[in-house]
Amino acid sequence: MMKKNRLMLVTLAAALCLFSWSSALAEMEVYVNPSNGYQISYPSDWTILNRETIDMLLGLAVDGNIPGIDGAVLGQYAAQIEQLDVVMFITPSGDTPTIGYEDAGIPLSPNLIQTLVCPQMIAQYEAMFDQVEVLDPGSIVTIGDNEFVFMSIKATIMGTQMQIDIYSYSHGNLLYSLGFTADDPTTQDILASFAPGA
Repeated sequence: MMKKNRLMLVTLAAALCLFSWSSALAEMEVYVNPSNGYQISYPSDWTILNRETIDMLLGLAVDGNIPGIDGAVLGQYAAQIEQLDVVMFITPSGDTPTIGYEDAGIPLSPNLIQTLVCPQMIAQYEAMFDQVEVLDPGSIVTIGDNEFVFMSIKATIMGTQMQIDIYSYSHGNLLYSLGFTADDPTTQDILASFAPGA
């Protein structure tokens, strides 16, 4: 279930047709998650989407209204997103970076994320999207004081090939997923600012 929830976060972001960011020069603000207390900096010209908007956008994808996404497969996981604590931003260019977390039930080291979580996510992407190419099946990267597991794929969504980058981070039993569709100058700063919650 944990792996499907992580996939839902990134799938939801990809379903919204993410392209490139334009926030490199914006001042940074800090988002603090009200449930968990994790915090992350983000450009001030990004907007935080509320839960109702996220659910509506997911519904469009499940209904098959987004070409390149298998709505039936996505529908199998739609109920699970309701249980997930997720925040989604929208950038001025329409991208939707996504952050979510869940209780994995056990502490997950970066090596366990690589061997258990990443292969399952790749298999699910291949079932859901057209023309999936795995760019990075899961490598450990250090950004700031944080050690993430980085995974990257390319997939065709709405006739457009896009790259989806996922950074996973484990703190105790909590597994965080930070999903992006492009790496721009602010990505490293955003990831370096991430501080897990309680």
